Amino acid sequence: MKKNYKSAVKLRSKYVKTSIRFEKERWYEVDLKKIFESSLLLALEELNYPVNFYSASIFACGLDTIKNLNREFLKRDKSTNVLSWPQLIYEKKSGSDFPNIPEEFFGSRREIFLGDIAISYDYCKDESVRLGVQFFEHCYRLATHSILHLLGFDHQEGKDAKIMEGLEMNLLSRIFSDCSHNRNVRFN
Repeated sequence: MKKNYKSAVKLRSKYVKTSIRFEKERWYEVDLKKIFESSLLLALEELNYPVNFYSASIFACGLDTIKNLNREFLKRDKSTNVLSWPQLIYEKKSGSDFPNIPEEFFGSRREIFLGDIAISYDYCKDESVRLGVQFFEHCYRLATHSILHLLGFDHQEGKDAKIMEGLEMNLLSRIFSDCSHNRNVRFN
């Protein structure tokens, strides 16, 4: 995998922060803060992001809410598992398939807000049962997927989808010894 940058200082958990708003109390059965922050830290490390204070906002919602958000922002009148709204539009590096890390991320340490994520309890829970995977594992998969969107990755075209899926599998393999079940998840 092509690396963007090599930092002398290693990113640590103190450099990532998520704020989570819970619409549904059922979300308390998993530690979403731990899931999203550890997934964010792994992605930043893997992509060699420079040391800064990175943050994201998570909305842990229900089925009706995510359907409304999907309709409002993506013009899709259906429910989904997770939605992401990156704060930045990333350019692709010339000669690379990876999004370019913005120049302003380098230099003095500062807080960088990466964007917003909405995740639906009902959809994710049903999807994990259908796939035969534990709910918390599926939450890691969706957290990793949505964070990669915040970092400029997408899956609209075949080549981009393969790159993003490969990176997801690599990150998830660092969390779980076998994440092959995750290939069956469909993202809209």
